[in-house]
Amino acid sequence: MYTNAYISQTFLESCVRDRKIFIDTSALMQDSSPMFFRNIVPILKRERKVIFVPFSVKHELEKLTSDADFCKRRRAIEALKLLADNAQVIEFCGDNDCDFADNDILATVTKLRLKHEIVLVTQDRNLASAVLNLGKDTYAVRYVKKIFVQRLDERGFMQRVFNKPKPNAKGVVNTNFGDTSYHTPFGDFNISYA
Repeated sequence: MYTNAYISQTFLESCVRDRKIFIDTSALMQDSSPMFFRNIVPILKRERKVIFVPFSVKHELEKLTSDADFCKRRRAIEALKLLADNAQVIEFCGDNDCDFADNDILATVTKLRLKHEIVLVTQDRNLASAVLNLGKDTYAVRYVKKIFVQRLDERGFMQRVFNKPKPNAKGVVNTNFGDTSYHTPFGDFNISYA
């Protein structure tokens, strides 16, 4: 039987090996983002790969360092430090003059998916929806690659943002963002933290 840690680690390794990974502002500002980097950096170094961060994400973090909200300010400062500490596995991309991170991510993903499978790590449901909608038009554009959207869980591993809603015992469909189902190359797994 596979353990939760094994499934999460194997999925992370397959993403690094086979896809281009992008991360956005919301994921970088998560409390679990340092754990994500601890999990992924050794794999990135071994595979000689990088995580892509749009310039607009960096600019957005820099703006947030002077935000009136103390928590946002602290998280933005920590996220910028995390990027600096892991500079050897970070590659900045996109339009350096773009002020809107989501637009920059959408433009970059649209361009790169012609050649590469892409994973976007985000906690932003609206951005996740917009990126997943890009993947739905594959019938109109030939030879485009798959787009995967993941979020960070509390252990610093990636999990699928949207899962097929399943009714509970009372017939209510749970569309909770904190769903613990993982979509991996080996199938879908439900992760318990017991």
